[in-house]
Amino acid sequence: MTKLIIQDNKLYNTTAIGLWIKSGSLYDPIGKEGLHHFLEHIYFKDAKVQQAQYKLDKLGVLYNAFTSHEVTCFLGQATKEDTNKLMDFLSTIDRCELNITEADLEKEKKVVIEEINYYLSQPLETLKVLTIKSVLGVENPYTNTIYGSKEAVNSMTLSDIENGINLFHSNKFIVVSGQFESMTDCTVNLHTNDYNSKPIQNRNYEKKLLWSTFIGKRDQCYYGTGIIIPKEYQEFSQAFLDNFYRKLLHKVREEQGLTYRIYKNLVNTGEGAVLLFLFQTSKENLDDLKTSVNVLWQNYINTEGIEDELNEELKRLRKLNFIKADNPIGEMKKIAYSYIFPTANKSMEEKSFSMWLVSQKLAESVLVGENTEIQEGLYVKV
Repeated sequence: MTKLIIQDNKLYNTTAIGLWIKSGSLYDPIGKEGLHHFLEHIYFKDAKVQQAQYKLDKLGVLYNAFTSHEVTCFLGQATKEDTNKLMDFLSTIDRCELNITEADLEKEKKVVIEEINYYLSQPLETLKVLTIKSVLGVENPYTNTIYGSKEAVNSMTLSDIENGINLFHSNKFIVVSGQFESMTDCTVNLHTNDYNSKPIQNRNYEKKLLWSTFIGKRDQCYYGTGIIIPKEYQEFSQAFLDNFYRKLLHKVREEQGLTYRIYKNLVNTGEGAVLLFLFQTSKENLDDLKTSVNVLWQNYINTEGIEDELNEELKRLRKLNFIKADNPIGEMKKIAYSYIFPTANKSMEEKSFSMWLVSQKLAESVLVGENTEIQEGLYVKV
């Protein structure tokens, strides 16, 4: 196992450690979608892992886990004197062979299915998935939900779990950020990356406005729009997200009153960053909202000096990052993601970000209540 360690950093008062598995929901077997997410859950049912959890709970150590399309991660944050205890906990997960019973499996299925029910009950979560489909294409593997379907979860067996362990732990590394006591058996290796992400399909596909219905929400419409920033321009992703978000907020909320709140989201993929902007509005305001967003977009991408504006945004973000510097978990994640998603090399012949941006169109999606009619011909139903 590769263990990536950054040096003792006196800037932080605590230490963050992450056990990163470079395998996520993209690698779920067909028919077993959601397996990685389920494995993340089921590890906490193992008796040895639960004993290690109990020790951390008594000490007052934070720990958590998450699954994405690309990775699965177990992580925690501790004071300097408890760093080795946190490392012991993650090492227990690392060495775990998952000794669980059929009863454990069935109990966790209920928990995960309730989680799926929660997300299915949230229109903005549904809109997020729909908008990603509109950005990347309906068949793209990145548009599949990380938690899978209720049918796939219900079909999982102990044999699936055993097979998943081999996939789950095939390529791992550890990142440590902050102040820590001396650790043994840690190899520094920050320059090796043998990870091959699944490529995004149909990168230059014809964008279509997708729509779907949402049961139980009457007279409300949800509009999503987004774009993918390729890896060669990824340095601008967060600056672009924040900059365009503020312009949207000023125009469609403050000036026109077409929405109350705008949700922004950035999803990293193997090809670049998917940027999403999600709105809730009333049925009568939907067309005006769509028009306003697209007019603002055209004005935005044709603004002279937009790259200079985004460079100023980058400076602002660096200041904010400095202010929020006492965040070892953030630093630990940054190190890990830079390893998983290395920065693309630019050639001198490549276009500037502003030249690339001016040719881009926003992808769009609409989620409507079950009683709302959509004009035929303008939308593609999903």
